This record gives sequence, structure tokens and C-alpha cells, in this order.
Amino acid sequence: MARRNVALVYHFFANYRRPVLEELLEKSEHDFLLCADTKNALMPGVNVWTPDDASHFRRCRCFAVRKQLIWQTGLISIALDRDVDTVIYLGVWKWPSTWIAACLSRLRGQRVLFWTHGWRGPDRGIVRTIRKTFYRLAHGMLLYGNGAKGIGIDEGFASRNLYVVYNSIGALSEAHETLHASGEERKELRKALFPETPPETPVVCCSSRLDVRRRLDLLLDAAALLGADGHPINILLIGDGPERGRLEEQAKQLGLTVAFTGACYDEARLAEYFGISNVTVSPGDIGLTAMHSMFHGIPVISHSDLEHQLPEAEAIVPGETGDVYRGGDTADLAAKIRKWTQAEFVEPAVSSACRNLIRLRYSPSVQRQVIDAAIDRQDADAIAARLEEVA
Repeated sequence: MARRNVALVYHFFANYRRPVLEELLEKSEHDFLLCADTKNALMPGVNVWTPDDASHFRRCRCFAVRKQLIWQTGLISIALDRDVDTVIYLGVWKWPSTWIAACLSRLRGQRVLFWTHGWRGPDRGIVRTIRKTFYRLAHGMLLYGNGAKGIGIDEGFASRNLYVVYNSIGALSEAHETLHASGEERKELRKALFPETPPETPVVCCSSRLDVRRRLDLLLDAAALLGADGHPINILLIGDGPERGRLEEQAKQLGLTVAFTGACYDEARLAEYFGISNVTVSPGDIGLTAMHSMFHGIPVISHSDLEHQLPEAEAIVPGETGDVYRGGDTADLAAKIRKWTQAEFVEPAVSSACRNLIRLRYSPSVQRQVIDAAIDRQDADAIAARLEEVA
């Protein structure tokens, strides 16, 4: 295939996207120009990344006209740039600048791709019409999950143009191919975090921003049920956010043992935290929390309502890489937690299943392969079949 010049346009590049962006810059079959703002005024608490080599970056500033209505500068010049063959736009239909730029790109003969969550559930009314019209501006879609692809097909989009690119946080290194420390070392860390309980007490963790979407209040309620039923657990919450104070008060009232670490970006420390955990639980939306957990070999529990879930929840294979519970049902959540906290630590076979899933589907390398295929106009179904064969 011919080598193409590709502009990748985002509002800003979150730091967790650095591995896949570096993968595209260093290993793609094409040449990438990354276009985004250098500041994040849209998602508080998310760190911004830009490449070290300024020749691969162009600043496109974002301005909030009103809530969720964004105007982004520089997009029209990208659409008119004769050196750009393909443009990958962040596919948000509420942003008028993207509508205009995508139309210009089509008129100029550029290949247009939208990188987007796509559909979380069937649209209705005027939103359905607007979203379908917007998505029709693209030659192809880079989607986060198979659920969105299925809905897209139902909406009349050609399956061959719907590329499931998944999500990722980084490449598995040799350090993550084994347990992070010996059993005794992990017990010592448990003692340090939870000095009032025996080190054999199972640990349930969640590494994420502490906001209402995670519904961590349900995790604390489930822990109280388990404690009353003679199966106490310790809870490790890695992160910070607006719900922290409320969760601390709830834990105190319920008499639970909960460690709040605050925000942590040290991968070595995070590996230690996951290494002492039995399971990750996010009773609300799961998102990249699932990827981060399985990256470290830890199974995940979240709710089963995929229409109101994030696409990363597709990584949960019940009984293999975690479990799902009936959303809002605290007793069912407690039962699922009990199931995954019977052993002192995670079984090696479960850790292997989690890491293998990340390696084969949710990795920067896989994302780069799918994106290259979309740029080259390859059949999305053929790419998906090839990935399944490898898995």
C-alpha cells in the first residue's frame, strides 16, 4: 500500500493515549501529524500529552461555545492542506467545526475517518437523524467496541467500513508477565495499607477518578453485606475526585476498612497496588479501569447493562476475566465479589487470561494495525477475522 500523510485530530491528547500515539508515530505504515490543543479545559483531572518532536504536532485550540458545544481552530486549514491524504477526526457530532472540516475534506478528496465511541444504544428522534447524517460524512469509523459496530450495522452502515479499534493503555512488558512480588512481599504491603486486619483478608480495588459514574457507594454497601455475612474484605481506592469525601464518610459510618491512596501515576506503585488485589470492582461505568486492571492480571467486575456501559466492558468475559452483576443490585454485587475473593490472591490462570486478552485485543499494536488498515481502505470484517485467528 502507498504511504500516506495522515492528520489525526483530537480535542487534546490525554496522557494515557501516549502509548498508541507513539506506536502510530514510530511503527505505522503511514506518516502522522498529531493535531490537538496543548491544554485541557474540557475534562478536569486528565493530564495532557504532546510529542517531543514538534514537527509531528500542530496546535488546534478548543473553545467551549457552551456545554458540550466546541469550536476547534485549525481544522479548515488541515482539510485544505494538499499534503494531507487522510484525516482522522474525533467523531463528536456536537462540534460544528468538525462538520465543516469533514465536508471540506470530502470535497477535496481526502479520506475521512471518525474515531469515536459511536453508539452506546439505539438513538431515537432527532438525535438519530443528526448522528447518522454526521457519521455519513466519514468513509469509515474507528469504533471502541463490537456493540457499537452492531448498532451501526442495524442503522444501515456498511460493516466493511466499521473498524473496531478497541482501546489501550500501554504495551505489556516483561515485568508484567509475572506476579509483581512474592506472596510474603505482597502480605507486607497489605499490612502497611490495612494494619488493622489480617494480611490474608482479600482486597478489592478500583483505580479511577472518584466520581459518581463509578457508583463506588454500591461497592461500600456490598462490602458491608459481606462483612455482616462473615466474609470481610478490604477496599483499596486508587485515585481522587469529587466523591472522595462522601465515600470516606460512608466507609466510616459502615465500619469498613478502606484505604484511599489519592491520585497515583507511578506505574511501579500501581503494579504493587494491583499485585495485592483480588479483583477490581467498578459498580458503575468501567472504561479504561478495566484495561488497567487486566493489564496487571487482575479480573474485573462491573454492571451488565451494556446500553448504559462503556465499550471497554466488552473485555469482561464472565468466569474468565471477571464478572458482571445486575446494575444497582447490591446483593448480587456482593455475591460476585465473594466469588472472586475466595483465594488469598488471584489464581495464575485468571491473571494469564486477563493479560492475554489485553495483549491480543486491547494493545497499542492492535490499534495501530486496525488504524493502518482503515487508512488503506481494507475490509473491516477481514481485519477483525484476522485478529480473531491470532487470538
